[in-house]
Amino acid sequence: MMNPDEIHTGQSESEGGWFYRMIYIEPQVFETLTGESGRWFTEVVKQDPRAARQLSQLLGALWHSQDSLTIDGLMLSLIDSLRPHSRVAHKAADEPAHRFEVVKRYLRDNYSRTLTLDELAALVSLSPYHFLRTFKSQLHVTPHQMLMAIRLSEAKRMLGLGMPAAQVAQSTGLTDQAHLTRAFSHRYGVTPVRYQKQVYPNR
Repeated sequence: MMNPDEIHTGQSESEGGWFYRMIYIEPQVFETLTGESGRWFTEVVKQDPRAARQLSQLLGALWHSQDSLTIDGLMLSLIDSLRPHSRVAHKAADEPAHRFEVVKRYLRDNYSRTLTLDELAALVSLSPYHFLRTFKSQLHVTPHQMLMAIRLSEAKRMLGLGMPAAQVAQSTGLTDQAHLTRAFSHRYGVTPVRYQKQVYPNR
């Protein structure tokens, strides 16, 4: 259970790999369905076999549903099953994390070019040292790690559209195709070329 903008990988825990279901719920969708805002997961992993089975069944039903009313009902059931594992954020306690929203938007808007620590720190009026420490403390990653996650997510999207890997590397601010291959393989467990052949077989 991960909160928005928390970076993670799908790396396998064993040589045999694994199968899993996932769902990304946009905060706006959550607010529209429940009328609540500011709810956050408190733990990434929770051992609860009964809840896991229930979630798996709900995700399976969502996957096969076509009717919007059915989907909304299933989504509410899914959110209800997750509610015991989350809390409502208190504004005062979570204000520092919210302070970095401008930095996250800036990273997304400028991922294709070289960015500096001084440049990012200036966005929130902090010294580079204090900015780096506070950013990592609040978001559990460095600005560079978040930037790379954004770049590789964009690379994945571009590859899915059929863009050549060398052009993808240049468009996402990576050094060259070799850099893209190393970073993409490390994050997704497959090379860019192989991924593209899987999702865009005409390439």
